Amino acid sequence: MAQDTNENLHLAIVDENDTYMGTVSLKHITKTSAEFGITVRKCAMGKGFSKFAMQHIIETGFKQLGLQKIYWCVAPENQRAVKFYDKNKYSRGLAPVGAQNFYTSEEITHYIWYAVTH
Repeated sequence: MAQDTNENLHLAIVDENDTYMGTVSLKHITKTSAEFGITVRKCAMGKGFSKFAMQHIIETGFKQLGLQKIYWCVAPENQRAVKFYDKNKYSRGLAPVGAQNFYTSEEITHYIWYAVTH
């Protein structure tokens, strides 16, 4: 089931038995950009759910919502996520314009920022 608002899109990640494995989201959606987010259950880690869900939501953002940029951040302490994003060749960059609306200046400088563009 999806929750869809003007500013957010949340999709459930499920396995072949329709068991909930996590949630993938686009948040703070504007005409041209959105912030990606994902939460996956521990039992789903390392089984391809994150990669599939991420590819799907990015494709949805570009093709269905007409976005030009999808960005996200991760704490450097979250080495599992950092390795995943780097392994899958997502580009590191600077915090997007407007990040100060959702993050403190300390968070902006602490987090590692990623983005994909269309």
